[in-house]
Amino acid sequence: MKILLIYSSWHGTVQNVAKDLIKLMDVPIEMYDIEHSEVPSPEEFDCVIFGCSVHDRHIQESIRDYITGHCPVKKHIVAGLFCCSILGDDETQDVLDRDIPAEVLKSFKVVELMGGIIYAKKLSFVERRILKLISFDESRMKTLDILKVRKFARHIEEENLLMEKERDYILKHSGRVHYKAKKTDP
Repeated sequence: MKILLIYSSWHGTVQNVAKDLIKLMDVPIEMYDIEHSEVPSPEEFDCVIFGCSVHDRHIQESIRDYITGHCPVKKHIVAGLFCCSILGDDETQDVLDRDIPAEVLKSFKVVELMGGIIYAKKLSFVERRILKLISFDESRMKTLDILKVRKFARHIEEENLLMEKERDYILKHSGRVHYKAKKTDP
C-alpha cells in the first residue's frame, strides 16, 4: 500500500499531526508540504491524505486548490482529510463546507476535525497583537485531540484494508464468466 500525505501548515500543528500519523500507521507514507515541495501525482498511490488548518476562517488556498483540482482522483483510491483548528468542530466543519465543494468533500472516505494548537512563539507580531486585542482565551490555545489523530489513522488503515480486499476480489473473479445451464424439456 502506497500512501501520499499532502499538507499545508501555518505554524506547525498540521505538520506535527502528519508526523504523528506516520508513526501511528504501520505503512510507508510519502509526506509533502505543498507550500515547499513538488507534490507527485496522486494517481500513483493507493491512498491520499490531505492535511490543512484553519486560519482567518479559511483553509490554506494552496491545499484547497490542490484538493479541488485532484479529488476525487480515482474511485479505487482511499482519500482522507484532516483539519486542525481551534474553532471547534461545528465552526471548522462550516469552514470546510464553505471552502471545499460539496461533491469533493463527500468523496473523502475519512474526514476528521482534530482540534488545534496555537504556538505563541511562532505567531507573528500582528497575530499576537490581534489575540491580545480580542482578549483571546488562552485555554483555547491547545485543543488538539490525540485520540482523534489515532482514530483517523485507524480509519484510514481500515479503509485501505477494505479497498485491498475489494481489489483482490475483483482480480480473482475478473475474466470468469458464469453461465446458468438452461433446462430443456424432452
